[in-house]
Formats: sequence, C-alpha cells, structure tokens
Amino acid sequence: MKTFVRLKNEINIRTVNKIFALRDPYTISHQAEVADFSKTLGQHMGLDESAIDDLYLGGTFHDIGKIETPQEILSKPMNLNQEEYNLVKRHPNTGYEILIDASLSDNVKQIVLEHHERLDGSGYPNQLRGNEIHDLSKIVAVSDVVSAMQTHRPYRAALPAKIVINELKRQAGISLDKDITNLAIEVLCNQ
Repeated sequence: MKTFVRLKNEINIRTVNKIFALRDPYTISHQAEVADFSKTLGQHMGLDESAIDDLYLGGTFHDIGKIETPQEILSKPMNLNQEEYNLVKRHPNTGYEILIDASLSDNVKQIVLEHHERLDGSGYPNQLRGNEIHDLSKIVAVSDVVSAMQTHRPYRAALPAKIVINELKRQAGISLDKDITNLAIEVLCNQ
C-alpha cells in the first residue's frame, strides 16, 4: 500500500510541477532543492520514514502558493517594495488553501503554511514563535533559506558557500532552530 501511495504522490507531484513550471521554472527547481535538502536533514536526524516523506512532500509543495503571485514580482531584478513583498507573503496561506483538501498528511500542509515562520516571531504569516512552529516546518525553513542563498535569484547572484554558512551561523538560535541549522552547516561543509 505504501508503494502505491508513494507512486500516486510522485505522479501528482510531477503533474503539479509541469503546470507550475510553465509559469515559474525557478520555483520548481527551488522546491526540488528544498525537498531534497530537507529529506537529507531528516535522515541525518534519524527521523522515521513517515516524517521523512512528509519533509520531502512539504519541501516539494512549500511554495505552491506562489502560483497566485504576479510573475513580474517573482522575476523582478531588484528588491521588492513593501506592497510587492506583502503580495509574496500571502503564498503560505494560499498554498495551504490549495492543499487543504489534498490527500496529503496534516504535517505536509503545516509545513506549507509555516515554512516562513521564525523562532523569534519575525516570520509570516502568523508570527509564530519557538515551539508554536511544527518541528518539520523548522527543518524546511532552514532548507528554504539554504536553497534561496545558494541559488541565483533575479535580483542577485548565488552566494558563495562561506557567506551562506556565516549567515546560517548568524540566524542559528535566533530566527532558525539552532540544532537544525548547525546540522545544515555540517552537511554543507561535507558536500
């Protein structure tokens, strides 16, 4: 039965990604990177197979809500103004609403909703703090930050590994979970 569910999920993922890639190829590759790195972190943490599957699916769908964000904002070659940033900040809620009736675990839906929440309450959409944030969401949040920094963006080039690691160290224990962030640094250093 698990094999059938995995196959069904893979078919659904490929279908959704084909549709989304027509609009925003960057987001599709970013989601794949986040899914893979989240899965790697989960494996290093010794999480069970179900949690690792949820991490992978949560990472795969974490930015699906950007389907609502205007393309000119997603591909803008400079920093966003406040109005544009407010539109982008809607994507976790939109993604959650898109997936609410999908045959995915509640953990996956929670990851989509919470992947921009931060330990210090500075995140969005609900300014959750610390233990209010789901543990799997904390893993995807770190993976999302890593992928965003390591990848070329319309407004800046990919950042060198040293800068990525320094930024992760700066955020560890403040906005991102310290243990997960330190594990991410260790994994990056061993790649």
